[in-house]
Parts: sequence; C-alpha cells; structure tokens
Amino acid sequence: MKRTQIQLHDEQLKWLKHEALEKGVSMSHLIRKSVDRYRLQVESHRQFSLQKENALNVVGRFSSKRLK
Repeated sequence: MKRTQIQLHDEQLKWLKHEALEKGVSMSHLIRKSVDRYRLQVESHRQFSLQKENALNVVGRFSSKRLK
C-alpha cells in the first residue's frame, strides 16, 4: 500500500471524520472504499458504452430495402 496526500474542503473533512467515527473505521478506509466504488462505477459505464457502441455498429450493418 502506498501513502498519498489529499486536500479536502472543510465540509468534506467534517463529514468524513464523522462517518469514520460513527462506523468505527479510519478515514483512510472510507477513502479507499470510495475510490473502489467510484472505479467500479467508471469501469461499468465504460463497459456499457462499449457494448452500446458494438450493438449500434451491428445494427448499422443491416438495412431492409422496401420492395415496390
């Protein structure tokens, strides 16, 4: 595990300290969990976007011509 330094707004720090105290965990733990959840959300969104793009590409290959 690597050590890093972040800057938080006063309200963010106040909330984070309160949550950590209430849950009985460290602020670092909450930050790591938050980063993990955010990462999953971003990766999920990327995967969905790729699937959507692939589906649109497949649909675009087919066209029906009307017979008159």
